[in-house]
Amino acid sequence: MKRLGNLFKKKKTYETSHEGFKLCIINDDAEYLHTKLGITEERISELSDICVQGISNSTDTITALETVLSKCKHINEVTVCIMLFGKLYNDMLERMNMYNLFKSMQDD
Repeated sequence: MKRLGNLFKKKKTYETSHEGFKLCIINDDAEYLHTKLGITEERISELSDICVQGISNSTDTITALETVLSKCKHINEVTVCIMLFGKLYNDMLERMNMYNLFKSMQDD
């Protein structure tokens, strides 16, 4: 019986290494975040398109986010993509809510 007690009381520990999560500040004097992180206007446009495609082609948020993040080449791009994804996803939800509101008003 003592063995079972020890089995269930065991605490899980996870390795907490954040070495791969350090942002690289390329231009600290830049006005916009993506330029501070060394992401060009062309690449930010590509990342934005990737976010839109990920949201459009996925049935759930996690799959969409996994699709988007698989296209990132560096932690700096991951940071910007998560921010873009959140903004685009919230905008999409607002448009859907407005559409549903107008549709319900037409049905009445």
